[in-house]
Amino acid sequence: ATRNAGTHISFLFVAPWRQRKGVGRALAEHAIELCPGERITVNSAINATGFYEALGFRAVTEPQVSDGIVFVPMVRERDGSE
Repeated sequence: ATRNAGTHISFLFVAPWRQRKGVGRALAEHAIELCPGERITVNSAINATGFYEALGFRAVTEPQVSDGIVFVPMVRERDGSE
């Protein structure tokens, strides 16, 4: 799921038995493709930052905590060739 008019990935979960088969990458790439703006954001779980980095996201701050949930705010900006 996305929010903020498609500029923020808010829910991207893949069942453990489907992980590492390209499902998450396909979902994330589709969200990126549909994003209307020049940048898309995500609050990544600590163990998913490598996944998002492989898709071109970068951390914008140190890990944050909200309601006991630890996450890393990340952003991906279009490079002009997309």
